[in-house]
Amino acid sequence: LEDAFFISEDKKLLERLKKLQLMADTKENLKKVSGIHNDSLLNSLVELDVKPEMMACIALVPLIEVAWADGEISLQERTAIERAAAENGFQGNENNLAIISQWLTHAPGPRLLKAWQVYIHGLCEMLTEVEKDQLREELLGKAKAVAASAGGFLGLMKISSEEQDVLDKLAESFSASK
Repeated sequence: LEDAFFISEDKKLLERLKKLQLMADTKENLKKVSGIHNDSLLNSLVELDVKPEMMACIALVPLIEVAWADGEISLQERTAIERAAAENGFQGNENNLAIISQWLTHAPGPRLLKAWQVYIHGLCEMLTEVEKDQLREELLGKAKAVAASAGGFLGLMKISSEEQDVLDKLAESFSASK
């Protein structure tokens, strides 16, 4: 009975060690892929279950979030996101395409936006103010283009209030990193 207890405890310890090693490996790979060296931010990304292979796709999160703001993605929004993905070199990478396809098919949870915010914070730590402003304008411009792509009603109100709320949240992410 005593041996069974210790065998069971040894298995639990081994599982915890494997999990810690996997987390450490993920953190190190995230550091390499993202260029972020802030341990706290890297830990947050690991806790949010961001995988290194997702890092390239993180740039599209603002577009995905805006597109899902009203609870569905229109054909025009999907096309705008696919065009942005192609412009950013995602066409040849099957893993990236699978991730983007998943996000276009099923609305991602709030953890994805949080992961993007952590990433942006880490990225902004490495940029000058001018570079941050350029990045913010570029990303928010693309997100606004996706929001406006659905067209609104009779060409009016191209950006819904839900989409504007998401755009405001995205913009705040840059303010928080100053």
